Amino acid sequence: MSRESRTFVRIPESQAPRVLELADQALQALARSAKQLPGERTEALRFEAIHASIDQIAISALGNNAPFEFAPRDDASALMPGPTVIGPGFTHSASTTEKIERWIREGAVVVELRLPHGPGATIPAGTQGAGPPKPAERWTSSYRRDVDAIQERFRHHLAVATHKGPNDSHSAALYPSGIPNRILTESLREFADSVPGISRVDVPVIYRDQSRGRPFPLRSLVLSDSIPAHWRKLRFTLISIRHVEMDAIVDGAWLRNVKISRSRPAGLTDDIVYELSLRQLSFLTAQQPTVIAMYQTGLETAVVGFYRAVTEHLIHHPNSLCVVPHYYQSVGDFARGHAWTTTGASS
Repeated sequence: MSRESRTFVRIPESQAPRVLELADQALQALARSAKQLPGERTEALRFEAIHASIDQIAISALGNNAPFEFAPRDDASALMPGPTVIGPGFTHSASTTEKIERWIREGAVVVELRLPHGPGATIPAGTQGAGPPKPAERWTSSYRRDVDAIQERFRHHLAVATHKGPNDSHSAALYPSGIPNRILTESLREFADSVPGISRVDVPVIYRDQSRGRPFPLRSLVLSDSIPAHWRKLRFTLISIRHVEMDAIVDGAWLRNVKISRSRPAGLTDDIVYELSLRQLSFLTAQQPTVIAMYQTGLETAVVGFYRAVTEHLIHHPNSLCVVPHYYQSVGDFARGHAWTTTGASS
């Protein structure tokens, strides 16, 4: 049996200046990273590389019989985040022993290491005395084709979320990662539409990287598939330069690929799309109601962010907007989806 443990290593005097220099460089990189654009990881990677060098020095010292001390064995502090370097100019709040405190008073440089296989019993998951939590019930699709099973599973998640509410269970959430474009959009439309006996539910959005988007308002609209004949009509591709064959049939791109496709947490991209879409929808419908034919491919964050904005706009400005999704297909023409509009709907 083993557990992750914290070990403090006293760095030899010959290596101490180098460790302090690296620690200072790490703090500078951390400060610079806070000023970078969202998704820019240059300074974060530099910070990680510097700390890897500090760890290597400490591990080498440990292998050469440098003094070391295990951290106190209380569970509350065993896995707490703490400083890597303790020494002149670097304060700390980690729980330590008298020996470590004596090293610090003597002016030594101490590096905290996280060792994955320290001595001790592995802490079991779950509540003490009750054992680990039970495994989730196995879900089996009633379809044989993968795409049908994906749609059924995603609709099942949405049904659970709209019936149980967003705070009743971790599973009561919207998980859009990996869901095909058409299934994602059509399922969101189906569950954004109201049904008797179920009130509006703002469902959490959780992506594969565990980042979160704003809650999606389901069961919040009375939708119609009727496309107003005399409204102004505009055609957009959801994201620029995704499929150039779209460019010949649209009036413009709703989102710029260079801005949306940057490396960042998915929830942040979702939020950028949502905020931008809200502003653009408000601008386009300020003077006259508008039908938007949206030619789209399947970037989940863009789809969720855009249609959340459409839903919110229709909640606050009914009968001003109609969005008709058109799905890219590798063969044949674009497939038309169901319209998102409250015009012509019976409440």
